[in-house]
Amino acid sequence: MNFQIENERVVAAFDSKGAEITSFKDKTTNIEYIWQADPAFWASHAPILFPFIGQSKNKQYEYNGKSYPMTNHGFAREYDFKVSEQSKDSISFVLTDSEATQKVYPFQFSFEITYKVEQTSLVVSFQVKNTDTQNPLYYSLGAHPAFNVPMVEGTKFEDYSLSFSPKKKRKIFKLADLKEFLLDFAATAEASTDVDLPLQYGLFKEGLFAYETTGDTTCTLHSNKTPHSVAVTYDNMPYLCVWSPTPKDAPFVCIEPWVGLPDNTKATGKLAEKFGIQKLEALTSSQTGFTITIK
Repeated sequence: MNFQIENERVVAAFDSKGAEITSFKDKTTNIEYIWQADPAFWASHAPILFPFIGQSKNKQYEYNGKSYPMTNHGFAREYDFKVSEQSKDSISFVLTDSEATQKVYPFQFSFEITYKVEQTSLVVSFQVKNTDTQNPLYYSLGAHPAFNVPMVEGTKFEDYSLSFSPKKKRKIFKLADLKEFLLDFAATAEASTDVDLPLQYGLFKEGLFAYETTGDTTCTLHSNKTPHSVAVTYDNMPYLCVWSPTPKDAPFVCIEPWVGLPDNTKATGKLAEKFGIQKLEALTSSQTGFTITIK
């Protein structure tokens, strides 16, 4: 089911399946900033990644001596969320564990996503609750928003760049290959995110790459050929993935704040040992989020 929130400047739309952003538009210019899911390139807009990010080694994981299958990016994007609250400028979606989720993820949880428009921003808030009275909850969490590139007519993909604030070098993680989609920690290096990163399709020939980020971070998609831009800002999501499908030369780029990472080639498969995994004790909760600001 589709939902919409708005204010005097912007309007945002969502699908209850996956609680996914499907549109974010400026009312003044009518510019659509979110990728419109053309299946010729990629049939999604902005999936929410939970309770796993990326690929699990051998497409499974182990917990308490038992193996469970896990799909790429977890299962939340395939489930219909319930609307728990809605007003003109905000909406909250919630997903809780069920018999179906327990078969692949043996945890009790409540996962709530709140979207709110403020001026020209879409504020996204996540809350994960461990509703189990005794056992811990292990999870990863991420966003996968795709932004149209080019944003306006008369510009092309290569006219755009990504800039980072604060300007400093950051650790970068890359995939080992495009078959297993596992990270190669041996290839971890330092990236020059102290300068702008010009977009070109060759950047993605080896798939996604992810930066380690700490503290307040902003990644801005912009071009010197247009005043319009998109900024993704967050302060407690320790990784940022950048991706565009290769070799399709797709007219979008994903800027993805993550709490957690895909498995790496040396992963043991044991959930409690998974790199970047989050642990919530019984009856506790955790909050995080990010903001998309358009110009």
